[in-house]
Amino acid sequence: MNRVSNNRGIGIERCVLMSIDLSVVIPIHNGAKILKRTIKHILNQEIANLELILVENGSTDASWEICKEVQGKDTRVVAVRSKEGTSLARKEGVLCSKGKYICFCDQDDYYIHHKALFSMVMTAERTGADIIQFNTIVNNFGIKKKVGVEKSFIINRAELLDNYVGGVLGAYKASITPNVWNKIYLGKTLRIAIQDLNEALVRGEDLYFNAFAFLHPDVRSVALDTDAYYVWNSGIGTSSSPDSGILLFDEYQVIKPAVLLLAKKAQVGFEPIMRSHRETLNFLNAIVAQSILSGDCKTTTLKLIERYAGMSFVIEAAKFFQVERNDGKEWDEHIRQIADIWNIEKYYERVYASIGNVPLGIAKYKIKNVLKKTLVYLNR
Repeated sequence: MNRVSNNRGIGIERCVLMSIDLSVVIPIHNGAKILKRTIKHILNQEIANLELILVENGSTDASWEICKEVQGKDTRVVAVRSKEGTSLARKEGVLCSKGKYICFCDQDDYYIHHKALFSMVMTAERTGADIIQFNTIVNNFGIKKKVGVEKSFIINRAELLDNYVGGVLGAYKASITPNVWNKIYLGKTLRIAIQDLNEALVRGEDLYFNAFAFLHPDVRSVALDTDAYYVWNSGIGTSSSPDSGILLFDEYQVIKPAVLLLAKKAQVGFEPIMRSHRETLNFLNAIVAQSILSGDCKTTTLKLIERYAGMSFVIEAAKFFQVERNDGKEWDEHIRQIADIWNIEKYYERVYASIGNVPLGIAKYKIKNVLKKTLVYLNR
């Protein structure tokens, strides 16, 4: 069998190389300090027929100049600009792409080794799935941990909609996570699936994007793979900011109704919908707990509860648990309590009692843990 060398001098089988066609999309916002390093890392990947799409959106630094400079030096690079918002930047990158497969990288992350992209495409070819999710290496300030599934398996569409799509709807601790950067997508399907994605989001954008990707009728199977190729630098992006939880919940006003509408059209099963609604109420509970623990006065916290309890997606979630379960059993006490959002005074007292009278010095530590347990998918 003939072998050829790529630009790094590594021999790879010609018949395999000619079948590889991958587009890597990087949304860029004020990434000038780290952008060249990220780009170099991807362009040094041991894979042929690579297309790197740099999508600058609303930067105020030299990011766009760097994108144009790199494009001028390497024919594999395409530099484009989009409207502000990571979600729209990713959409622009997808629509510009030509790859048989598409994957995403954030401007401050990287792949674990030089054959990562090649291996991802080979797994996609082998499984024949429309979307493949890989495990992830979480790099928390130098401490690395592999997270994901314990065994590889393939899910057909019926199984996906009945049991596995909860994570894409915003459910906690699901096998399929809402993240886009630990996945590879079949290009022709993804380009069609995200046509109606039109919201400019910067925090819940992964969840929003993947609802379109996973729930599209052309997606017939999804594979989960135990190999880990992507390194996510925890604590660097927007999800690490102190007010990230509240800002994400605010974006849920747009995300949740859109995602649940897509789920209804796709005829998603009872279990994923239930888990999505449950997570909404757990999230609200955590936001209120954060307000109390941070020392906000009762009046301030009551106004916070009143505001969020009036949001349509919160009301929908609360009403979901006021009717009988589909198996005829009663809901557990926890969900019945956090679904009772109508009396804000009573709601406040329940949350306060569940926390206890914690000194403010200890509270600062506990705030992180309360939100981390509820919003753990942000750090996956």
